[in-house]
Amino acid sequence: MPLVINARFQTRPITGVERYAHELTRRIRGEVRYEIPAPAWRGSRGHLWEQFILPARVAPHEWLFSPANTGPALVRRQIVTIHDLSPLEHPEWFSRGFALWYRLLWPILARRVQGIITDSNFSRARIIARLCVPPEKVIAIPTGVDTDTFHPVPPPEQDRIRAKYGLKKDFIFFVGSLQPRKNLPRLLSVWETLQPEFPHLDLVIAGTTGPQFQTSPLHASRLTPPHFLGYVPDADLPALYSSALGLIHPGLYEGSGLTLLEAMACGCPVLAANNTALPEVVGHTGVFFDPYDPADLAENLRAFLQNEQAREKIRQLGDERVRFFTWERARDEFHKALQHFQVW
Repeated sequence: MPLVINARFQTRPITGVERYAHELTRRIRGEVRYEIPAPAWRGSRGHLWEQFILPARVAPHEWLFSPANTGPALVRRQIVTIHDLSPLEHPEWFSRGFALWYRLLWPILARRVQGIITDSNFSRARIIARLCVPPEKVIAIPTGVDTDTFHPVPPPEQDRIRAKYGLKKDFIFFVGSLQPRKNLPRLLSVWETLQPEFPHLDLVIAGTTGPQFQTSPLHASRLTPPHFLGYVPDADLPALYSSALGLIHPGLYEGSGLTLLEAMACGCPVLAANNTALPEVVGHTGVFFDPYDPADLAENLRAFLQNEQAREKIRQLGDERVRFFTWERARDEFHKALQHFQVW
């Protein structure tokens, strides 16, 4: 009996949620069947397809896996991945319609499905508490990183990609969507105070926003090339990670930390906020700071940039740490979860 995949994610641009869904589902052992909405049911109409058309495509004896935060409430024989509860816990960071949809859907979905997968113990605890589900119904499985794509890149390729984006100085790197929880206004403010100490360095930001997010209050004058790259394809990211002095992740609320794993896999040392799920990802292999305290962020970033030996040590520890986060391991843990939920 095949495992039916809710493949609505295949119709959307790649962000962390979609990357997770692609990477995990393509590695599942055994027979699977993908259900993908037709072009007429994509975009915002995808919600209607997911709730009312997809259920008719899942036979009563079949199981459905919905790997991208949502699933049809009509299907009980279902496992769903919920990455984090940020739309519930911080609706002010999202558009009103987006936050309202999740506030309505998730409590119903969590009660009806047979199991919930999430990325971290932090998210597991929040799902259990906020959605009032029994602990045995929620399993945390750390995400992986594709080391076939994300690995150290030789200097000539680094130089080529840096030239493509006009990056002439060494730089500290941020990768992520431009949304309020990424805490970019505070990072930019701290960088403005530090830059006179490091005139030979730049802060470089890669990412875009989306209609589901409230606009992050960034000053357009700060986001100009080469400091603001916009969307960067996966093919270019490994060279940028490899050439960066470090990756900084100042997020205020995260259920995982995929960009941290990508950076460590490329030999890039990391700095991260000391809250939510980020310490679970980084372990003892990075520099932590309080994302709400500009002085603490500045102090730790300054020390990181001043100490090349410390950065090299962090890089080596990150290389060891990232070996734990493989998609093959995530797949094996997912198979165990299917057995736990009596799918297989």
